Amino acid sequence: MIWDTLSKAQRSARQEFTAGKEGIMPQFDAELVQLMGGVLEDAMTKVPMDISATTAKAYLAEAILKSAAQGHTSYDELLNAAVDQIHTIVSMLT
Repeated sequence: MIWDTLSKAQRSARQEFTAGKEGIMPQFDAELVQLMGGVLEDAMTKVPMDISATTAKAYLAEAILKSAAQGHTSYDELLNAAVDQIHTIVSMLT
């Protein structure tokens, strides 16, 4: 998979922070955004079928974004952050 072959330097967030009305917002490079998208799709395969895909995807995306903003930029770190939220999502939606 492409995200597994990226070098650590390529995976780095290279975050630039900009101050806006609502505070500081991280900006991620294109490679990390692509990695996060792949993580989201892989995490969605672990969500039970009877759970709303749209709602689950939103919660998982939020978990991935928060994790990346904290500097976790490897595939495994991001996937773990998302998968750790599945039980909570299931509890909320059932």
